[in-house]
Amino acid sequence: RISQYAPMGYSTLAKEHLTERIAQDVAAGCSSYTVGFSPGWGEMWRGYMRLFHDTVCASGAEIVLWMNYPLNYGGVQKGHLEWYPSWLPAHPEAHGVYYEGTPVWGDHPNQRPYCNTYVTSAAGAGFWEIVTKEYARALTFYPHAQMFFSDWEFHNVTKDGKGVHCFCARCKAAFAEHSGLPGVGEMSDTTIMDEHRDKWLAFRNHQDGQIQGRMADTVHALGRKYMTYSWAGNDGFWAACRGKLDAAFAGMPGNSTADSYFQKVLDENAAAVRTRT
Repeated sequence: RISQYAPMGYSTLAKEHLTERIAQDVAAGCSSYTVGFSPGWGEMWRGYMRLFHDTVCASGAEIVLWMNYPLNYGGVQKGHLEWYPSWLPAHPEAHGVYYEGTPVWGDHPNQRPYCNTYVTSAAGAGFWEIVTKEYARALTFYPHAQMFFSDWEFHNVTKDGKGVHCFCARCKAAFAEHSGLPGVGEMSDTTIMDEHRDKWLAFRNHQDGQIQGRMADTVHALGRKYMTYSWAGNDGFWAACRGKLDAAFAGMPGNSTADSYFQKVLDENAAAVRTRT
């Protein structure tokens, strides 16, 4: 698969220009286009999304629909319906807790992440109903999209703990069960990160694998395939995703000179990813 990323919202092309460009791309070997879904850009962009969809379909190439919301970040995004922004404040037990209680994006309740343990439990069924509705709605804009793609770039450990979640009591209890560490459920965030970082990373990778499995199930129920992206060296994540994905988009080291040395780097990374996924 040779896919070209085609972000909606940065620029538009005239119909004739777009048709010729896609024809040349396909002739050069491009087999799919990865496009975003952002309904908040207004009718002009919706019209362009329809034009892009129809032009790609006429060329014989496939459409991969990049859809992060609300799976990855859980913030309020313009143009999406009120399903998630209404659900999250009504379910405070579903709010994720950042390391030492400090949100990355501010204190707005709709900008907090969801609790990983909550959404992977039976209690989180309402969250997955929202994901299903959002993805089904995206297909009304791109009805012939063959695959959904999510960009998974969470850092489950960081040097100072910033951006890491979820440290609520429910997650700490789940961590204690997963790690087998006695008393870890009562430990401070700092103690967990400083003294049990590797076990925490393994626990969070396990949860991420569970979430990816649920995503694949959701997308399959809509009759599409599912792919996720993360960096190539995210070993624990890829191991947790084994057998759950239709395709893995492993971010290889990029932006280098196209020479034989860099080709060797790419080949080695590709071989390593095949053993992990």
